[in-house]
Amino acid sequence: MASFGDERLRLGVLLADLFYVNEDPKSAETAYRALLADRERPLNTPQKAYVTFALIRSVDLQFKDKEVAPLAETFVPAFGMTPTMPRFLLWRANLRTSNLTRSRPGMPEWKSGMADYTELVRRFPKTEEADYACYYIGWSLYAAGEFDAGIKGLEAYRRLYPDGIWKEPAEYNLVACRKRIPLQ
Repeated sequence: MASFGDERLRLGVLLADLFYVNEDPKSAETAYRALLADRERPLNTPQKAYVTFALIRSVDLQFKDKEVAPLAETFVPAFGMTPTMPRFLLWRANLRTSNLTRSRPGMPEWKSGMADYTELVRRFPKTEEADYACYYIGWSLYAAGEFDAGIKGLEAYRRLYPDGIWKEPAEYNLVACRKRIPLQ
């Protein structure tokens, strides 16, 4: 994490982060935007990167897709942090397909999360995040009871990442999916 030496700045970041962890993304967004706009205490590059990424997360939690995409796309080149984009896409996809959002197949959030996983595998295929994303495409379809699609997804994982991090769980879940054993 970036160092926030100035006491007022440190308290501002702490307050914004508290809003975020206490599931108040609207207040977190407002606080992060205020930190970025503060002309009296401009942020240095690592600080700005941290606050901008936190802002993206808080905006995304409100499913403001039209605002998230431009923020995320400018974040990477602005801070020269190409490894961050795969992590961001993975985080957003996980959020959108998780039980936290009560997202299910066919729902816009779920479709958007699956699109993020697919985009991650397409754009950053050699990253650990893509390895996970490819596995999770098949697993989440299986978990949702979409057995045929789950089989295709897990077979794609085996083909694309034969020595991947998720190789063993993929094999186990592929067998269960073929037998149409529902995930509990």
